[in-house]
Amino acid sequence: MSLPSVEDIIASFPHPNVPKIDGEPTYKTIKEIEKILIINASSFQSELGGGAHGYLGLVVKSARYQTITGNAFNAHNNPGALPIFPASSTAPQITSISNTHREELRLWREQEAIKKALKNQLTGAFDEKYLREKNDTYTGYTNHSIQDILQYLYDRYGELDEVDIEALDEKLATPFDPTEPFGDFIKNVEDIMEVAEAAGCPYTTSQILSKCFNLINKSGALSLGCREWKRKLSTDKTWANFKTHFGKEVKDYKKDQGHTTGNTYNVANATNQELLEAQADLRTYGAKILDEVQNALRTTESAQVANATISYSDLQSQINSLKQQLKETQDQNRVLLQTIATLAGNKENVRQPKDPKEYTPWKYCWSHGANKRCDSKTCNNKKPGHIDSATFKDTKGGYKYRLHLQSVKTLLPKS
Repeated sequence: MSLPSVEDIIASFPHPNVPKIDGEPTYKTIKEIEKILIINASSFQSELGGGAHGYLGLVVKSARYQTITGNAFNAHNNPGALPIFPASSTAPQITSISNTHREELRLWREQEAIKKALKNQLTGAFDEKYLREKNDTYTGYTNHSIQDILQYLYDRYGELDEVDIEALDEKLATPFDPTEPFGDFIKNVEDIMEVAEAAGCPYTTSQILSKCFNLINKSGALSLGCREWKRKLSTDKTWANFKTHFGKEVKDYKKDQGHTTGNTYNVANATNQELLEAQADLRTYGAKILDEVQNALRTTESAQVANATISYSDLQSQINSLKQQLKETQDQNRVLLQTIATLAGNKENVRQPKDPKEYTPWKYCWSHGANKRCDSKTCNNKKPGHIDSATFKDTKGGYKYRLHLQSVKTLLPKS
Protein backbone atom coordinates (compact mmCIF):
# COMPACT_ATOMS: atom_id res chain seq x y z
CA MET A 1 0.00 0.00 0.00
CA SER A 2 1.52 3.33 -1.10
CA LEU A 3 1.81 6.20 1.35
CA PRO A 4 -0.12 9.45 0.73
CA SER A 5 1.87 12.35 -0.68
CA VAL A 6 2.67 15.47 1.35
CA GLU A 7 0.01 17.32 -0.68
CA ASP A 8 -2.58 14.65 0.11
CA ILE A 9 -1.71 14.84 3.82
CA ILE A 10 -2.11 18.63 3.88
CA ALA A 11 -5.45 18.32 2.07
CA SER A 12 -6.67 15.89 4.75
CA PHE A 13 -5.75 18.19 7.67
CA PRO A 14 -8.60 19.88 9.59
CA HIS A 15 -6.84 23.13 8.61
CA PRO A 16 -5.35 22.58 5.14
CA ASN A 17 -5.01 26.31 4.51
CA VAL A 18 -2.78 28.23 6.91
CA PRO A 19 -3.12 32.04 6.83
CA LYS A 20 -0.17 33.98 5.40
CA ILE A 21 1.20 36.39 8.00
CA ASP A 22 1.92 39.85 6.63
CA GLY A 23 4.98 41.65 7.94
CA GLU A 24 7.19 40.72 10.89
CA PRO A 25 5.98 37.86 13.11
CA THR A 26 4.69 38.65 16.61
CA TYR A 27 3.96 36.46 19.61
CA LYS A 28 0.25 36.51 18.72
CA THR A 29 0.74 35.47 15.08
CA ILE A 30 3.31 32.77 15.93
CA LYS A 31 0.94 31.33 18.54
CA GLU A 32 -1.92 31.40 16.02
CA ILE A 33 0.09 29.28 13.56
CA GLU A 34 1.33 26.92 16.29
CA LYS A 35 -2.24 26.18 17.40
CA ILE A 36 -3.20 25.28 13.83
CA LEU A 37 -0.21 22.92 13.59
CA ILE A 38 -1.17 21.30 16.91
CA ILE A 39 -4.70 20.57 15.65
CA ASN A 40 -3.40 19.19 12.36
CA ALA A 41 -0.71 17.04 13.98
CA SER A 42 -3.16 15.59 16.49
CA SER A 43 -5.65 14.63 13.76
CA PHE A 44 -3.54 11.69 12.48
CA GLN A 45 -3.87 8.40 14.37
CA SER A 46 -0.67 7.18 16.01
CA GLU A 47 0.17 4.77 18.81
CA LEU A 48 3.07 6.95 19.91
CA GLY A 49 3.04 8.80 23.23
CA GLY A 50 0.07 7.00 24.73
CA GLY A 51 -1.87 6.70 21.48
CA ALA A 52 -4.40 9.48 22.18
CA HIS A 53 -2.76 12.60 20.72
CA GLY A 54 -1.67 11.59 17.22
CA TYR A 55 1.57 13.30 16.19
CA LEU A 56 1.27 16.18 18.65
CA GLY A 57 4.81 15.36 19.79
CA LEU A 58 6.16 16.60 16.44
CA VAL A 59 5.00 20.14 17.29
CA VAL A 60 5.31 20.61 21.06
CA LYS A 61 8.47 19.99 23.05
CA SER A 62 8.94 16.73 24.95
CA ALA A 63 8.54 18.30 28.41
CA ARG A 64 5.26 19.96 27.45
CA TYR A 65 4.00 16.76 25.81
CA GLN A 66 4.79 14.85 29.00
CA THR A 67 2.87 17.40 31.07
CA ILE A 68 -0.17 17.41 28.79
CA THR A 69 -0.49 13.66 28.25
CA GLY A 70 1.43 12.02 31.09
CA ASN A 71 3.41 10.04 28.50
CA ALA A 72 6.70 10.39 26.66
CA PHE A 73 6.66 10.87 22.88
CA ASN A 74 9.37 8.80 21.21
CA ALA A 75 9.27 9.33 17.45
CA HIS A 76 9.75 6.44 15.03
CA ASN A 77 13.38 5.84 14.06
CA ASN A 78 14.53 5.00 10.54
CA PRO A 79 14.92 1.19 10.55
CA GLY A 80 17.14 1.31 7.45
CA ALA A 81 16.42 0.34 3.88
CA LEU A 82 16.84 -3.39 4.47
CA PRO A 83 16.17 -5.71 7.44
CA ILE A 84 19.06 -7.26 9.31
CA PHE A 85 18.96 -11.03 9.79
CA PRO A 86 21.06 -12.70 12.51
CA ALA A 87 23.27 -15.54 11.42
CA SER A 88 21.57 -18.93 11.16
CA SER A 89 18.07 -17.38 11.05
CA THR A 90 15.35 -19.86 10.21
CA ALA A 91 12.80 -19.28 7.47
CA PRO A 92 10.01 -18.35 9.95
CA GLN A 93 12.37 -15.96 11.74
CA ILE A 94 13.36 -14.32 8.44
CA THR A 95 9.68 -13.88 7.55
CA SER A 96 8.91 -12.35 10.97
CA ILE A 97 11.88 -9.98 10.85
CA SER A 98 10.98 -8.92 7.29
CA ASN A 99 7.37 -8.20 8.24
CA THR A 100 8.42 -6.21 11.32
CA HIS A 101 10.93 -4.18 9.29
CA ARG A 102 8.36 -3.48 6.59
CA GLU A 103 5.88 -2.11 9.15
CA GLU A 104 8.54 -0.03 10.95
CA LEU A 105 9.64 1.45 7.63
CA ARG A 106 6.05 2.27 6.69
CA LEU A 107 5.40 4.02 10.02
CA TRP A 108 8.64 5.99 9.79
CA ARG A 109 7.90 7.14 6.24
CA GLU A 110 4.37 8.15 7.24
CA GLN A 111 5.75 10.13 10.19
CA GLU A 112 8.30 11.90 7.98
CA ALA A 113 5.63 12.79 5.41
CA ILE A 114 3.41 14.26 8.14
CA LYS A 115 6.39 16.13 9.58
CA LYS A 116 7.21 17.59 6.16
CA ALA A 117 3.58 18.62 5.63
CA LEU A 118 3.47 20.41 8.98
CA LYS A 119 6.85 22.05 8.36
CA ASN A 120 5.69 23.27 4.96
CA GLN A 121 2.66 24.88 6.57
CA LEU A 122 4.82 26.53 9.24
CA THR A 123 7.48 27.93 6.92
CA GLY A 124 4.90 28.96 4.35
CA ALA A 125 3.01 31.06 6.88
CA PHE A 126 5.81 33.64 7.21
CA ASP A 127 7.87 35.61 4.73
CA GLU A 128 11.07 33.71 3.94
CA LYS A 129 13.29 36.59 5.09
CA TYR A 130 12.17 36.04 8.67
CA LEU A 131 13.32 32.40 8.53
CA ARG A 132 16.46 32.88 6.51
CA GLU A 133 18.78 31.87 9.36
CA LYS A 134 17.12 28.45 9.43
CA ASN A 135 16.90 27.98 5.67
CA ASP A 136 20.16 26.27 4.64
CA THR A 137 21.33 26.86 1.07
CA TYR A 138 21.65 23.13 0.38
CA THR A 139 19.28 21.36 2.77
CA GLY A 140 16.61 23.99 3.39
CA TYR A 141 14.76 23.31 6.65
CA THR A 142 15.48 19.56 6.59
CA ASN A 143 17.87 19.54 9.54
CA HIS A 144 15.59 21.65 11.76
CA SER A 145 12.67 20.20 13.68
CA ILE A 146 9.31 21.96 13.87
CA GLN A 147 9.99 22.68 17.56
CA ASP A 148 13.34 24.31 16.69
CA ILE A 149 11.78 26.58 14.06
CA LEU A 150 8.94 27.61 16.39
CA GLN A 151 11.38 28.37 19.22
CA TYR A 152 13.52 30.41 16.82
CA LEU A 153 10.48 32.49 15.85
CA TYR A 154 9.53 33.06 19.48
CA ASP A 155 13.10 33.98 20.42
CA ARG A 156 13.54 36.40 17.51
CA TYR A 157 10.12 37.96 17.12
CA GLY A 158 7.85 36.81 19.95
CA GLU A 159 9.59 38.55 22.82
CA LEU A 160 7.36 39.28 25.79
CA ASP A 161 8.18 42.22 28.04
CA GLU A 162 8.59 42.02 31.81
CA VAL A 163 4.98 43.07 32.38
CA ASP A 164 3.74 40.08 30.36
CA ILE A 165 6.00 37.67 32.24
CA GLU A 166 5.04 39.08 35.63
CA ALA A 167 1.36 38.76 34.70
CA LEU A 168 1.71 34.97 34.33
CA ASP A 169 2.08 34.37 38.05
CA GLU A 170 -0.72 36.87 38.71
CA LYS A 171 -3.04 35.06 36.31
CA LEU A 172 -2.08 31.66 37.68
CA ALA A 173 -3.10 32.85 41.16
CA THR A 174 -6.71 33.53 40.08
CA PRO A 175 -8.96 31.95 42.77
CA PHE A 176 -10.66 28.69 41.83
CA ASP A 177 -14.46 28.83 41.55
CA PRO A 178 -16.12 25.37 41.52
CA THR A 179 -19.37 26.83 40.16
CA GLU A 180 -17.64 27.86 36.90
CA PRO A 181 -16.89 25.39 34.07
CA PHE A 182 -13.82 23.35 35.02
CA GLY A 183 -12.70 23.49 31.40
CA ASP A 184 -12.25 27.26 31.69
CA PHE A 185 -9.93 26.78 34.68
CA ILE A 186 -7.86 24.20 32.77
CA LYS A 187 -7.68 26.31 29.60
CA ASN A 188 -6.48 29.31 31.60
CA VAL A 189 -3.68 27.21 33.13
CA GLU A 190 -2.63 25.62 29.83
CA ASP A 191 -2.61 29.01 28.08
CA ILE A 192 -0.26 30.26 30.81
CA MET A 193 1.96 27.20 30.33
CA GLU A 194 2.20 27.93 26.61
CA VAL A 195 3.15 31.57 27.14
CA ALA A 196 5.76 30.65 29.75
CA GLU A 197 7.33 28.07 27.43
CA ALA A 198 7.44 30.52 24.52
CA ALA A 199 9.08 33.08 26.81
CA GLY A 200 11.87 30.60 27.60
CA CYS A 201 10.88 30.14 31.25
CA PRO A 202 8.50 27.15 31.31
CA TYR A 203 6.78 25.90 34.44
CA THR A 204 7.63 22.35 35.47
CA THR A 205 4.84 19.80 35.88
CA SER A 206 5.34 19.77 39.65
CA GLN A 207 5.02 23.57 39.79
CA ILE A 208 1.76 23.52 37.83
CA LEU A 209 0.31 20.68 39.91
CA SER A 210 1.29 22.38 43.17
CA LYS A 211 -0.13 25.78 42.21
CA CYS A 212 -3.41 24.36 40.87
CA PHE A 213 -3.89 22.03 43.83
CA ASN A 214 -3.37 24.91 46.26
CA LEU A 215 -5.97 27.02 44.43
CA ILE A 216 -8.54 24.22 44.58
CA ASN A 217 -7.69 23.37 48.17
CA LYS A 218 -8.06 27.00 49.29
CA SER A 219 -11.57 27.15 47.86
CA GLY A 220 -12.66 24.65 50.53
CA ALA A 221 -15.23 23.18 48.13
CA LEU A 222 -13.48 19.94 47.15
CA SER A 223 -11.90 18.90 50.44
CA LEU A 224 -12.59 15.19 49.96
CA GLY A 225 -11.17 15.24 46.44
CA CYS A 226 -8.08 17.08 47.70
CA ARG A 227 -7.49 14.47 50.39
CA GLU A 228 -7.80 11.68 47.81
CA TRP A 229 -5.34 13.46 45.51
CA LYS A 230 -2.79 13.83 48.31
CA ARG A 231 -2.95 10.08 48.96
CA LYS A 232 -2.05 9.22 45.34
CA LEU A 233 1.40 7.91 44.48
CA SER A 234 3.77 10.51 43.07
CA THR A 235 3.91 8.56 39.81
CA ASP A 236 0.13 8.99 39.43
CA LYS A 237 0.25 12.75 39.99
CA THR A 238 0.35 13.82 36.36
CA TRP A 239 -1.38 16.77 34.69
CA ALA A 240 -3.61 14.42 32.70
CA ASN A 241 -4.68 12.59 35.88
CA PHE A 242 -5.16 15.91 37.68
CA LYS A 243 -7.63 17.08 35.03
CA THR A 244 -9.54 13.80 35.15
CA HIS A 245 -9.62 13.60 38.95
CA PHE A 246 -10.75 17.15 39.71
CA GLY A 247 -13.01 17.31 36.65
CA LYS A 248 -15.03 14.50 38.24
CA GLU A 249 -14.90 16.19 41.65
CA VAL A 250 -16.29 19.44 40.21
CA LYS A 251 -19.04 17.52 38.43
CA ASP A 252 -20.03 15.78 41.68
CA TYR A 253 -19.86 19.08 43.58
CA LYS A 254 -22.22 20.80 41.14
CA LYS A 255 -24.59 17.86 41.31
CA ASP A 256 -24.63 18.03 45.10
CA GLN A 257 -25.13 21.80 45.08
CA GLY A 258 -27.82 21.74 42.41
CA HIS A 259 -25.60 23.40 39.76
CA THR A 260 -26.94 21.52 36.74
CA THR A 261 -27.21 22.65 33.14
CA GLY A 262 -30.43 24.63 32.63
CA ASN A 263 -31.09 25.01 36.38
CA THR A 264 -28.25 27.07 37.81
CA TYR A 265 -29.02 29.00 40.97
CA ASN A 266 -27.10 32.25 40.66
CA VAL A 267 -26.30 33.33 44.22
CA ALA A 268 -24.99 36.64 42.93
CA ASN A 269 -28.59 37.74 42.24
CA ALA A 270 -29.66 37.39 45.90
CA THR A 271 -31.32 40.48 47.36
CA ASN A 272 -29.90 42.43 50.28
CA GLN A 273 -32.69 41.01 52.46
CA GLU A 274 -31.64 37.46 51.54
CA LEU A 275 -28.04 38.29 52.44
CA LEU A 276 -29.09 39.58 55.84
CA GLU A 277 -31.18 36.47 56.44
CA ALA A 278 -28.30 34.24 55.37
CA GLN A 279 -25.95 36.02 57.78
CA ALA A 280 -28.47 35.67 60.63
CA ASP A 281 -29.01 31.97 59.86
CA LEU A 282 -25.27 31.42 59.79
CA ARG A 283 -24.75 33.02 63.19
CA THR A 284 -27.67 31.04 64.68
CA TYR A 285 -26.53 27.77 63.13
CA GLY A 286 -22.92 28.27 64.19
CA ALA A 287 -23.87 29.20 67.75
CA LYS A 288 -26.14 26.17 68.00
CA ILE A 289 -23.44 23.75 66.85
CA LEU A 290 -20.84 25.27 69.15
CA ASP A 291 -23.23 25.03 72.14
CA GLU A 292 -23.96 21.39 71.35
CA VAL A 293 -20.27 20.54 71.11
CA GLN A 294 -19.40 22.39 74.32
CA ASN A 295 -22.31 20.79 76.22
CA ALA A 296 -21.29 17.38 74.97
CA LEU A 297 -17.72 17.97 76.14
CA ARG A 298 -18.95 19.08 79.59
CA THR A 299 -21.24 16.03 79.77
CA THR A 300 -18.34 13.79 78.86
CA GLU A 301 -16.16 15.35 81.57
CA SER A 302 -18.97 14.91 84.16
CA ALA A 303 -19.39 11.28 83.16
CA GLN A 304 -15.70 10.75 83.68
CA VAL A 305 -16.01 11.92 87.29
CA ALA A 306 -19.28 10.07 88.02
CA ASN A 307 -18.33 6.82 86.38
CA ALA A 308 -14.76 5.83 86.97
CA THR A 309 -15.26 2.60 85.04
CA ILE A 310 -15.41 4.36 81.65
CA SER A 311 -12.18 3.79 79.75
CA TYR A 312 -9.81 6.54 78.80
CA SER A 313 -9.69 5.38 75.17
CA ASP A 314 -13.51 5.62 74.90
CA LEU A 315 -13.49 9.15 76.28
CA GLN A 316 -10.65 10.19 74.02
CA SER A 317 -12.49 8.74 71.02
CA GLN A 318 -15.64 10.72 71.87
CA ILE A 319 -13.66 13.92 72.36
CA ASN A 320 -11.81 13.48 69.05
CA SER A 321 -15.10 12.84 67.25
CA LEU A 322 -16.61 16.04 68.69
CA LYS A 323 -13.51 18.03 67.81
CA GLN A 324 -13.72 16.78 64.24
CA GLN A 325 -17.38 17.86 64.06
CA LEU A 326 -16.40 21.27 65.35
CA LYS A 327 -13.62 21.58 62.74
CA GLU A 328 -15.93 20.59 59.87
CA THR A 329 -18.52 23.11 61.07
CA GLN A 330 -15.90 25.86 61.23
CA ASP A 331 -14.77 24.98 57.68
CA GLN A 332 -18.35 25.20 56.42
CA ASN A 333 -18.84 28.51 58.21
CA ARG A 334 -15.67 29.90 56.66
CA VAL A 335 -16.84 29.04 53.12
CA LEU A 336 -20.29 30.53 53.79
CA LEU A 337 -18.77 33.69 55.19
CA GLN A 338 -16.54 34.06 52.16
CA THR A 339 -19.56 33.69 49.87
CA ILE A 340 -21.62 36.20 51.85
CA ALA A 341 -18.75 38.68 51.97
CA THR A 342 -18.26 38.39 48.22
CA LEU A 343 -21.96 38.90 47.49
CA ALA A 344 -22.17 41.84 49.87
CA GLY A 345 -19.26 43.52 48.07
CA ASN A 346 -16.87 43.29 50.99
CA LYS A 347 -13.87 45.26 49.76
CA GLU A 348 -11.56 43.11 51.88
CA ASN A 349 -12.16 40.29 49.40
CA VAL A 350 -11.24 42.44 46.43
CA ARG A 351 -7.80 41.48 45.18
CA GLN A 352 -5.39 44.32 45.82
CA PRO A 353 -2.55 45.25 43.47
CA LYS A 354 0.64 43.44 44.26
CA ASP A 355 3.24 45.34 46.23
CA PRO A 356 6.13 46.10 43.84
CA LYS A 357 8.51 44.85 46.54
CA GLU A 358 6.98 41.37 46.20
CA TYR A 359 7.81 40.98 42.50
CA THR A 360 10.11 38.10 41.63
CA PRO A 361 13.68 39.32 41.03
CA TRP A 362 15.39 38.93 37.68
CA LYS A 363 17.71 35.97 37.13
CA TYR A 364 20.25 35.34 34.40
CA CYS A 365 20.40 32.05 32.49
CA TRP A 366 22.97 31.32 29.77
CA SER A 367 20.28 29.55 27.69
CA HIS A 368 17.36 31.94 28.29
CA GLY A 369 18.80 35.34 29.17
CA ALA A 370 17.07 37.52 31.77
CA ASN A 371 14.00 35.79 33.20
CA LYS A 372 12.10 35.23 36.45
CA ARG A 373 12.26 31.42 36.71
CA CYS A 374 15.76 30.01 36.46
CA ASP A 375 19.41 30.97 36.55
CA SER A 376 22.23 29.24 34.68
CA LYS A 377 22.81 26.70 37.43
CA THR A 378 19.17 25.73 38.12
CA CYS A 379 17.95 25.74 34.49
CA ASN A 380 16.11 22.53 33.54
CA ASN A 381 15.98 23.27 29.80
CA LYS A 382 19.62 23.89 28.92
CA LYS A 383 20.66 24.53 25.32
CA PRO A 384 23.80 23.06 23.71
CA GLY A 385 26.94 24.72 25.06
CA HIS A 386 25.19 25.86 28.24
CA ILE A 387 27.51 27.30 30.93
CA ASP A 388 26.30 26.92 34.54
CA SER A 389 28.52 29.68 35.91
CA ALA A 390 27.11 32.46 33.66
CA THR A 391 25.63 35.41 35.62
CA PHE A 392 24.61 39.02 35.03
CA LYS A 393 28.16 40.06 36.02
CA ASP A 394 29.65 37.69 33.45
CA THR A 395 27.23 36.28 30.86
CA LYS A 396 30.03 34.28 29.22
CA GLY A 397 28.60 34.98 25.79
CA GLY A 398 25.17 33.59 26.73
CA TYR A 399 21.73 34.58 25.48
CA LYS A 400 21.07 38.35 25.56
CA TYR A 401 17.28 38.07 25.88
CA ARG A 402 15.82 41.11 27.76
CA LEU A 403 19.24 42.51 28.69
CA HIS A 404 18.12 45.77 27.09
CA LEU A 405 15.35 46.32 29.66
CA GLN A 406 15.96 49.18 32.06
CA SER A 407 15.27 47.08 35.16
CA VAL A 408 17.82 44.50 33.96
CA LYS A 409 20.52 46.95 32.93
CA THR A 410 21.01 47.90 36.59
CA LEU A 411 22.18 44.32 37.23
CA LEU A 412 24.82 44.33 34.50
CA PRO A 413 28.43 45.49 34.98
CA LYS A 414 28.96 49.15 34.24
CA SER A 415 30.75 49.55 30.90
